[in-house]
Amino acid sequence: KEDYASITVDKENRILLNKEEVLIENLSEEIKTEIKEGVKIFINGDKEADLGVVINILDTLRRDNIKEVYFETEPVENNIK
Repeated sequence: KEDYASITVDKENRILLNKEEVLIENLSEEIKTEIKEGVKIFINGDKEADLGVVINILDTLRRDNIKEVYFETEPVENNIK
């Protein structure tokens, strides 16, 4: 089992757990079987991914009492004129 997990949401709203595609309905079970208890989970996603998908992921993690959840981010260029 891994010490951390990476969850990615791509622009087609597919969910990838450590680079393996999973359905939101199966995410909880996949985390329980593949990831050590108490691990850090890093979420990242395409800027075109639906926010609702990310919220569903957060809700799933919260229900499973996973507390160490982080967002991987990149700086956004300031395009305000």
